[in-house]
Amino acid sequence: MNDTTLPQALRLDDRIATLIRHEQGAVVDVLLALAEFERLQLYRPLGHASMFDYLHRRRKLSRGAAHYRRVAAGLVDRFAEIIEPLRDGRLCFTTVVVVAGVLTKENVQEVLPRFFGLSKQEALELAAELRPRELVPERTVVTNPEVRAADPKVHPGELETPRMGAPAPPPPPPPRTQVEPMTATPSRMHLTVSRELIELLKKARAGQSHVEPHATDEQVLIAGLRLLIAQQEKRKVSVPAKVKREVL
Repeated sequence: MNDTTLPQALRLDDRIATLIRHEQGAVVDVLLALAEFERLQLYRPLGHASMFDYLHRRRKLSRGAAHYRRVAAGLVDRFAEIIEPLRDGRLCFTTVVVVAGVLTKENVQEVLPRFFGLSKQEALELAAELRPRELVPERTVVTNPEVRAADPKVHPGELETPRMGAPAPPPPPPPRTQVEPMTATPSRMHLTVSRELIELLKKARAGQSHVEPHATDEQVLIAGLRLLIAQQEKRKVSVPAKVKREVL
C-alpha cells in the first residue's frame, strides 16, 4: 500500500465513523418521533386508520419497512433500555422485530444484552431458545414450484434472438435455503431441490433401513454428510504422490 494514501484513508475513515454515528442517532430519533405519533394517534386526523397505514400510504414506505418501524417504535416506547444500544450500534435495527417477540418488563435486563451484536438469523435462533414454538410432527413435504397456470401472453424479450457474439446472460443465483428456528435445537428448513436429490434420498433411506430401521430423512442426510466430510478431511491430510516420490 502506498504510504501517501494513509492520511486520506484515515480522514475518510473518520468521516465514515461520524456518518455512521449520525445514521444510528437519526434512526433512534425517527423511532422516538413515531412512538409519540402513535401514542397520541395523530395519524387519525390525517385520515389513516393505523400507524402502519400512515407509514405505508402517506410516507410511501414499503410494507416491510412500515412494519419494522411500527414495531420498533412500539418497542422503544415500552422499553427505554433499547434506545442507547440502538444509538451506539450494539443492537441491530433488523433484529428489533425479533426482540419484540420475547422482551418483557421482567426479563429486559437479562435478555436484551444477549441480542447485542447478533445478526437477524442469530437473533431468531436465540428467540427460539427463549420462547420455543410448538413443534409440529416431523415430516418431509415435497411440492412442485413450477406448476402454475398457463400464461398465453408473450412477455417482452421472450421472442428475441440473441445476437452473434453477445455475452450470455448470467446464470440465475442459486435458491436460498431458509432456516426457521423452532426451539433451541430443532429448526425447519425450506430447501428447493432437484428431482434427482429426492430419488437419491429415497434410495439412501431404503438402504439405510437395513442398518437403522425407520431412519428419518434427517438421519439419512446426516449420515451422508458425515461420510462426505470424512472423505474431505482424508483428502486434506493425504500426501500427494509427487511428494512421496521426492521423499523416496
